[in-house]
Amino acid sequence: MYSLLIVDDEPLIRGGIARILDWTSLGIDQIYEAGDGEEALEIVRSRPVNLVLTDIVMPFMDGIELAGILHRDYPGISVVIATGHEDFEYARQSIDLGVCSYILKPIGAKNLYAKMSEIMAGIRKEDENRQYINRMRSQLAKNLPIIRSRYLNEIVCEDQGDKLQLVRQCRSAGIDFTSNAYIVGLLNLGLDNIADEDVPLYVFSCKNIAQECLGGRHYVFESNLSKKLVILFRCDILGDDPRNTAYQVMEIILKALDNTIHVKATGGLGVEVSGPDQLPVSFRSAKRACEYRFSLGGNAVYDIRDGSLNTMLFRYPAQEVKDLLRSIRFGTDSDIQDAIRRIRQYIKDEKQLSGINVKIVLSEIVTDILKELSELSEITPRTTEQCLRLHSEISQMSSLDAILNEIMQAAITAAEDFRKTENTSSRALIRKVKECVNSHYMDLSFSLPTAA
Repeated sequence: MYSLLIVDDEPLIRGGIARILDWTSLGIDQIYEAGDGEEALEIVRSRPVNLVLTDIVMPFMDGIELAGILHRDYPGISVVIATGHEDFEYARQSIDLGVCSYILKPIGAKNLYAKMSEIMAGIRKEDENRQYINRMRSQLAKNLPIIRSRYLNEIVCEDQGDKLQLVRQCRSAGIDFTSNAYIVGLLNLGLDNIADEDVPLYVFSCKNIAQECLGGRHYVFESNLSKKLVILFRCDILGDDPRNTAYQVMEIILKALDNTIHVKATGGLGVEVSGPDQLPVSFRSAKRACEYRFSLGGNAVYDIRDGSLNTMLFRYPAQEVKDLLRSIRFGTDSDIQDAIRRIRQYIKDEKQLSGINVKIVLSEIVTDILKELSELSEITPRTTEQCLRLHSEISQMSSLDAILNEIMQAAITAAEDFRKTENTSSRALIRKVKECVNSHYMDLSFSLPTAA
């Protein structure tokens, strides 16, 4: 329901307008009266008013001046001016003051009801539009983090797409791309031991903690890569040494994650780039830097510009892998576990293995297991599928221990296939020997060497 304020210096006219219509049928349940513009403003300041019906000629403050003040200070109030023919041209000058309609005097009940019905329909329509816009604004505010994350993922992490268009979209979402240089950081969150249903909550919490450390002028968003956050540093507000400042901020974030929600993380800092179109280059280098956690350990920040990281060479743990394959063919599950432990220790001790090379080593180990299995006449589909799946998923797995554990399970499964094959071959040989003995038991010259 709505409220109406009738403004006229004639009490009889005010009272007549208030009583002449069934205002509730128009949606108006509260009517106020004022004798001039100043009194009307006092009512507006103290009570909720939706519609003002005012005369023009009044003492102290006329209707035109009142309409101007309401338009300036209370733009949500609709104003209708009641005017005679002699004042109509003057009243039309108030069109720029937000007056929504005019009613010519003398005012009759029928004409007044028709005019007010039309005006109230317009007011209700405006309210509906205003409520719709407010709902859309509320929905946009609720979805803005998701929209920003999608735009940032496209412009920072992907090579495809129209970068200029993406910059415009980012700006429409309140993302500032006026910096002269940027650095991308990547946070690999240690959430492998967290239940799948709890991972989104942890990622959300990590993002909030990181944003608090960054302040409002840099951006952090969830990567399309699993359990990773991306940080976009604006170099123009990082001081004289932006790279060192970004590195220190990354270290602060890692400590905050560990101290607040006990999440270990590894940070990678990419190269500095000069424009939004080069951001994927910085992102890829940050990703490479982050992968040094496989050989150098997690819970640290690695800068891709660190020369000691870029000089690391590829080495393959040939003897350790040879021991693993021997354990698969001839050893026990315990032997396989020991071989995996020696491979893990080699990778940890071998400081010349980069993160990329660690995954190459582990993929090669799975390939060697598949080669061993190819010698078997019968391989269970489970074993083949397990090894092939692991081979394709290694590049996406986030920790050395997780990958080695999967390799160990695949090796144990492969060993079971070898044992089954060997048992089948042994039973077949024993059966043939028995048949040979039974058929030659009367032959005095027959012996076991002869049967063999």
